[in-house]
Amino acid sequence: MPPVFERLGRVRAGMLLTSALSAVSASTISYLLGLRPLLALLIAFFFLYGFFGNSYWSMAMTSTTYYSDDPARAGLATSMYSVATNVGVALIPVFFGPLVISGGGAFQLAVLAVLFAAGVAVSPFLKLAGSGGGVPEKGPGGEPVGDSR
Repeated sequence: MPPVFERLGRVRAGMLLTSALSAVSASTISYLLGLRPLLALLIAFFFLYGFFGNSYWSMAMTSTTYYSDDPARAGLATSMYSVATNVGVALIPVFFGPLVISGGGAFQLAVLAVLFAAGVAVSPFLKLAGSGGGVPEKGPGGEPVGDSR
């Protein structure tokens, strides 16, 4: 998926689409694990979550280069993005895992819904100063197109 959106010059649209589809897949997995454990659907939605999640990850890593004024420092930007996301992956299960495991199905869904809502609420504020806050859209020739926010 990332090459398709990059060729079309719609990286931001691709990131929004793949992140939304990842969230839908993860929400469905949460529902299936918490309330209706159907193995065939779990397998399908784990695959979809991995597919869309990895597409999003790939585009997000590439887009961090847009936030660096100096191309030589783009590697630092991508590595720091990776470090920040890995810290989240390491800490969230440690602190919220016991809450999810100890409660029933509805409680598990409520904890996951709160985490998801917190992520959505914080996301508009995750902008780098001076970056314009978005991934610039590019035309087929690589030139910037329209308003990237």
